[in-house]
Amino acid sequence: MPSGSRDALLPVGGWLMAAAAAVASFSPSALAPIAAGPSLGRAAGDLPEAFAKPLPDTIDDLRQIEDHVAELTREVRRATVAVRVGNAFGSGVVVSGDGYILTAGHVSGRPNRRAEVVFEDGTKAAAVTLGQNVSADSGMMKLVGSRADWPSAPLAAADEVSRGDWCLVLGHPGGVKPGRPAVVRLGRVLFHGDDLLQTDCELVGGDSGGPLFDMHGRVIGINSRIAESADMNFHVPVASFLDEWEDLAAGREVVPHTGAFLGVWTDPDPRGAVVTEVEPGDPADFAGIQVGDVITRFQGRRIRNHDMLRDAVGEEQPGARVRVQLFRDGTLMTINVRLGSRED
Repeated sequence: MPSGSRDALLPVGGWLMAAAAAVASFSPSALAPIAAGPSLGRAAGDLPEAFAKPLPDTIDDLRQIEDHVAELTREVRRATVAVRVGNAFGSGVVVSGDGYILTAGHVSGRPNRRAEVVFEDGTKAAAVTLGQNVSADSGMMKLVGSRADWPSAPLAAADEVSRGDWCLVLGHPGGVKPGRPAVVRLGRVLFHGDDLLQTDCELVGGDSGGPLFDMHGRVIGINSRIAESADMNFHVPVASFLDEWEDLAAGREVVPHTGAFLGVWTDPDPRGAVVTEVEPGDPADFAGIQVGDVITRFQGRRIRNHDMLRDAVGEEQPGARVRVQLFRDGTLMTINVRLGSRED
């Protein structure tokens, strides 16, 4: 999508116009019903009264919004970065003093790639890509070195984001341009679910991976997908990163669960995962798995607990025939199971 008409920085004096435009584009009827790593940021004091209203209705309200957003922008720009990985460019946000960066999965790409990061003041730093979840479009990077005082932004908890909230998106549409800091757009949250956040903060090419902030300066999402309509702008909720933080930070490619299921409940056991319950009529029941069986391997993969079993099952397709190795009364045996689907 061309960015020529929308990539100019909004000056402080234009915040009244930005706020008025956001008010005009916000429609309560467009809101859908709503469906939480690092330390989470807390709300720092009360917001100006204008933000508590459904819509600002006076010039004083708009001035409150203008002043607050101008001050907030100066702070959050410090942690917002431009990102280049190979020939691709995008945006990101530093979320810890030791240099962890959240971005979009399609920006970071596969793990262990070299990247260059550019800060607001023009400082350039080397980084390496870590994990990603292709399905969620979440990605993580890490600044190289031992520095522990990088400019960073706090994260918000998922339950602190609501439809109708004011929000601020930053990014580098069209890539980094000398003398132009991260471009800012003001808007509202239109939808917030477990896997998707939608706003009317219009995104263009190069914004991908940039941060979406609440009015307390906390990251609530990462720019992901762009559409032609001004209110069809999609972001990865910060909860998606928090839920998979360890995997992403460890440089793993997170594989989404396929929806396949076995139909057992297990507890940890020194030998594997001991079956505590078999759901009647589910795949494990049909295959003959019994309470008390100790599952040791699934498709040849070593199983040590229920989480490992769940993840192994989730990498197979519903309907697939798999091998489950288990101990029953001291005897090692293999049972073939045809996996079911969660949607059945």
